[in-house]
Amino acid sequence: MNGIAPGVMSYGPVANIGPLMITPASSTLEDGSTGQWVVRAGCTIANSTAQAHSGTHSLAMTCNANGNMSIGTAGGLAAIPVLPNTPYTAQGWWYTTTPHQGYFAIQWLDRTGSLIIQATMTPQAELTSTWTNIIWNTVSDPNAAFALFIPAVQAAISGEVHYLDDITFNQGIYYPS
Repeated sequence: MNGIAPGVMSYGPVANIGPLMITPASSTLEDGSTGQWVVRAGCTIANSTAQAHSGTHSLAMTCNANGNMSIGTAGGLAAIPVLPNTPYTAQGWWYTTTPHQGYFAIQWLDRTGSLIIQATMTPQAELTSTWTNIIWNTVSDPNAAFALFIPAVQAAISGEVHYLDDITFNQGIYYPS
């Protein structure tokens, strides 16, 4: 974690675009915990040393029933505070030995913590047995006050494991060089 300026952190390819909106433990998983991630559907989660994009830890999502699986940050008034009509970037490194598609979704919530709308990116192919960086630029709803950040896998098979590492959710737009 590098301090660029007060409140601005540098994490992987989304460096210098704005503050990290999730905890550092939820981004790098290096403290051995699962950070602020909770299961939303179709999986169990665990901190893992079996694969890591950087450091020695990642988050393992193990599918427990055929279908989509997802995790997320807290919802309601415990969700991530955001600004309305503002650009954000979701990014993470994904690893799997089975070819499926990973994606991000964000539930934009109003000031009472109630759902306004869910925005979902087009699922991206995860390359097998190598780390794949998935990046999504989006803009918050004009009435958004909070965001629930959701990494997910489409059409997973029971028992398969997908690893995530260096997960970020930042204010600002990432432009690849």
